[in-house]
Amino acid sequence: MQPPEELPASPRFTAHAVSCFERAGKKIFRGATAASAVSEADAREQARQVAHRRCELAADGQPIRHMLDRYPYPERTVVEPVVQRLPAADDAGRELARLTRNAYGATVLNAYNVMFVDVDTTDDTSNTVDEVIVEKRQAVEALGRVCAARSDLHFRVYATKAGLRYLCTSRLFDPTAAETQELMELLLSDKRYRVLCRVQKCFRARLTPKPWRCEASAAAAPSGVMGALKALFQARTPGLAAAPASEFVACRFMEEVGRSPVRHPDAQAVFKLHDSLSGAFSNKPLA
Repeated sequence: MQPPEELPASPRFTAHAVSCFERAGKKIFRGATAASAVSEADAREQARQVAHRRCELAADGQPIRHMLDRYPYPERTVVEPVVQRLPAADDAGRELARLTRNAYGATVLNAYNVMFVDVDTTDDTSNTVDEVIVEKRQAVEALGRVCAARSDLHFRVYATKAGLRYLCTSRLFDPTAAETQELMELLLSDKRYRVLCRVQKCFRARLTPKPWRCEASAAAAPSGVMGALKALFQARTPGLAAAPASEFVACRFMEEVGRSPVRHPDAQAVFKLHDSLSGAFSNKPLA
């Protein structure tokens, strides 16, 4: 599967929207800016939804970092700036993956056919309240069942701040295929993550820490809207975000699981890039 040509390196359309909530006789205003590769109207609608959600969070007294931790707009294509491209070893014109910068400044690996699976096993307070949390024991058992039933699978297993990450090294997958989505579901992957991979036509893995998690581990943790905005600003500003983020890593390698002896060359190229940039063999804390 080739990289989708319809995904530009940067947004074509941007729009701003303001939403207003009234709670206990008090009016709450929140604004948002969004981007779209489709049209200005689509960007405007996305901005309206974000502003509306921010108003809801503010009215409920929740910081906007709850919103930042969500997978963004799962039913729409997310357009992000491209940082780096990974060509295939046997064909420089064939792209295996690309690195992009997401909305809060983290580097994300987007692999077109090398499957990543994220499973949330920790009730992290920075995550959204509607997120489904799986017990780690259940996740490990599910991975064991799948590998016992499928001799064509082999996974690298990583720990993340909020759970587990699997990387399949034995074969390639189409992220839009029903077979792929069913396998990810059997592995207890978060539904929003599965939808995002399908819509984006790639498997996504964050390589750098979430900025507010770094801040939360420091002396001055962000609180409320201003704290979350500070973390977001630092993530987008070179130098400011680099210092705290350099003390943390996105994941840590744990083990390999599965019966397949095959190691697909595309998967090897992707996992080497992933491991080198994510700090997978570092002893630094996860964020």
